[in-house]
Amino acid sequence: MRRPVLVPLIALALGGCAKKPPEDIYDRAAALDWPAMPRVPSPDASAYSAGKEAPRDPQLYSLLDGFHHDGSLAAAATALALDMAQSKGDLSRWTLREAAWRGGWPYPVQEARAWRSWSGSVPPRDMLAWLDALPRTTPMALVRARGHQEDVWVGLKAIPPADLGALPRMAALGTPMALPALPYGTYTVADPGGTLKRGTLESGATILLQRTGEWLVVVRADDKEIGRFPIYVDIPAPTEAVLALRDPPPVADADDADALAEELIDQIRDAWDLPRWTRSPVFDAATRAYVEDPSKGSAGVLTGIGYAGVDAVAWACDDVTVQNCLDQWLWDPRRRASLVSRSVDSFGLHASLDDRGIHLTLLLVDAS
Repeated sequence: MRRPVLVPLIALALGGCAKKPPEDIYDRAAALDWPAMPRVPSPDASAYSAGKEAPRDPQLYSLLDGFHHDGSLAAAATALALDMAQSKGDLSRWTLREAAWRGGWPYPVQEARAWRSWSGSVPPRDMLAWLDALPRTTPMALVRARGHQEDVWVGLKAIPPADLGALPRMAALGTPMALPALPYGTYTVADPGGTLKRGTLESGATILLQRTGEWLVVVRADDKEIGRFPIYVDIPAPTEAVLALRDPPPVADADDADALAEELIDQIRDAWDLPRWTRSPVFDAATRAYVEDPSKGSAGVLTGIGYAGVDAVAWACDDVTVQNCLDQWLWDPRRRASLVSRSVDSFGLHASLDDRGIHLTLLLVDAS
């Protein structure tokens, strides 16, 4: 006996049980109330840590449901977004690094992106595409800050190479800082006077913060940087990057690069309440001689101009900006001792530009 209605009825029943397709990120964004004022976390942290934390902004709370939103990365993104909303910030390497430290993130940041949209409008589509492509387990952060007529969105992505646990960013004098055990790990610490302490982390290490000022810590393992961060002992942590300038001059030629490098060197010395160094044309000439023949070393070029036996050191940097070069030197514990030294009193400088970027050489001299 034929049953002609059986198949259609079964098909109809099965169709009624079909699952609703998952909501995509674009649909989710379109349904939210973006004209509402953004809410951001504090950009300042008292400690370093990594951990999942829900966004403070109700709209981002809904948009980022299911993502690994990190609280420290969000604080870092906030500092960047607030500055950019006031047209005084960017995502340069040195700016990003100090914003991450300010927010309590001690690890490298793999990716930083920024977008702009009309105030209160739906998020930019390319921002949503970036978000949708992120693995849901990857630590990330997204914040928005409102400027005069636009919203600024900053997204960060970072995967810690290892977990260093909770570490102090601001501490009282005498506080112990504990670094965890890390196979093949090493640490280098520069105290506020530039004195270095090094060791291994096979069994962990504890460093007593027994000097007032800024300490600098670098942790490495298997030739990879795990973390790099400053600690402020009995002093307030800064809220602006050391190398930030109110009106950064454009760099169009070697003279511009030279002038900017000298201004930043003065700014670093001022930030540490140290006397400014004296720039000497004689040491400029020695620096040029070093650039032409680095094999002579700093002692050799000084001997050639009549300064035999004088303590000196020469550093060379090839990068895309002058700030990047000063950033490399400033946050290297081995060079920190010279930059904050009271014995170094003079310097020479040489800058050049080509299609590969900026080439900067600095000669530090104890001429006294």
